[in-house]
Amino acid sequence: MSFPYTKDCKCKKLKEPDPFPAHTVTSLYRCLLAEQTENEAAIYVSKTAGYHELWETYQYIRDVKGQTPMVIDSDDNLLYDPATTMKKFCDFAGFEFKESMLHWKPGPVEGWSWPFAGDWYSSVMNSSGFVTHEVHDKASQVDVGSYPELIQKTIRDSELYYEKLYNLRTKPSS
Repeated sequence: MSFPYTKDCKCKKLKEPDPFPAHTVTSLYRCLLAEQTENEAAIYVSKTAGYHELWETYQYIRDVKGQTPMVIDSDDNLLYDPATTMKKFCDFAGFEFKESMLHWKPGPVEGWSWPFAGDWYSSVMNSSGFVTHEVHDKASQVDVGSYPELIQKTIRDSELYYEKLYNLRTKPSS
């Protein structure tokens, strides 16, 4: 297994902003339905959910590179306390924290667009910083049984890897 993009890397951020795979997997599926059939979207999501790959990347950095990656859960860390989380990340990664990391100019970022994402993409493009919020159980809001079996299986498969990474996350108070 080769991960060329992890050369001398000791940091890995969970890509998902939600506390459980059920929310992120179904969210991606719904975005794709605008452009693909239900079957095409389910197949794409099943191959790209990313939790297994995140776990493999964590193991590679730890076992092959001999470094312990910092795992940041966006709800427990980044959106709960952006300044503290960014300070910890900068300290861990070895560079200086700047307050400007917490804010940015709203608007499109050159080379970054995803037409399937609709409202989510617009929200991100119009943001100017991290929005703190109360952590809540978004998975309870997802009726997983109403989705195709392949999406349900993807959620079940993803939960194992998410849980492993979640247990290794930087704690808000640590």
